[in-house]
Amino acid sequence: TNMEINLESDNEIVHIGGRKKLPPETIVHMDADINYTIVHLIDGKKIIVANTLKTMEEKLILLKNFIRVNKSTILNINHASLQGDAFVLPNQRLITFSRRRLKQFKTVNQSIL
Repeated sequence: TNMEINLESDNEIVHIGGRKKLPPETIVHMDADINYTIVHLIDGKKIIVANTLKTMEEKLILLKNFIRVNKSTILNINHASLQGDAFVLPNQRLITFSRRRLKQFKTVNQSIL
């Protein structure tokens, strides 16, 4: 039997859908768009993938810097700054937590708040 060996460690490449794979640090945030996800990259490009945000969240769950902040957004907190109860992206867009997720975030991250 010919076994395929995957030399890419899962920390360095994330499979976002179709044949698209990206280094996670290039992803700033992801927005839900019905059954699609719009992936916003650090260079300003956007990639639309035919996966729901829930599917994307499952792919990113092991990466500590990705958090689901509300119903429609997953955020790479390495590319955002926390201001009060919201995150500010490099393009100055403000992303706010849902009430339930804010409570979860504060519980888990008491040390950095």
